[in-house]
Amino acid sequence: MSEAPQNQTRVKALVAKIWEQKKHLTLNSVAAIERASSALIAGLLTPELRGEAAVESHKLAGALGTFGFPEGSRLSRLMEEILTREADLNREDGEHLAALVQQLRHELDSVSNS
Repeated sequence: MSEAPQNQTRVKALVAKIWEQKKHLTLNSVAAIERASSALIAGLLTPELRGEAAVESHKLAGALGTFGFPEGSRLSRLMEEILTREADLNREDGEHLAALVQQLRHELDSVSNS
């Protein structure tokens, strides 16, 4: 029975190691969404940038969930919902998206610094 906690510790350590190796990809995804929110606020969001940000938010939601960041995954899903809406997006949507990105960065920073 004492093997189970040891295995759990090993799995957590392995996930943490993989996270450190892949963290830069996550931050690149966040940056893509950030660019889209800035463009949307400025009224310059292209369909290509919107599509890229939607794909990145979808990838983030899955990856962050896998790496044990449920709040980051939740925030990413909210971003994806905004970006994949059928309706045209407006400045208010851009500001909401920017706020979500800021919350996500804060979440990732607080985890990285703990």
